[in-house]
Amino acid sequence: MRAWLAMSMLVLAAPLSLAEMACPERQFSAEELTAIVAAARENRPDIPPRYDDYRVRIERVRCLYIYLEYAVPDEPGRHVAFTIDPYGELMSFDVSESRAGAGQTEE
Repeated sequence: MRAWLAMSMLVLAAPLSLAEMACPERQFSAEELTAIVAAARENRPDIPPRYDDYRVRIERVRCLYIYLEYAVPDEPGRHVAFTIDPYGELMSFDVSESRAGAGQTEE
């Protein structure tokens, strides 16, 4: 009987859709995101150094921030992408193939 009751509760409990999930009210500025990436670089030797000359693009995907560093001049495959959670923690980073192939490490 308890198992049936538990199953009934699971079926009746409607899961939250992604549209219903709310992001934290606080949003990070470009300067704050740059500081988060810089701090991560100081603490993690596996993150490659920034390019000497670069530009930054920031995208928001639901609650996450995608912080992209592109080498200047622009060339295909010369970028590093950082995923930052809504609380300001670096979740992951992705090194482009051409940079990883130049002796840099990838996570």
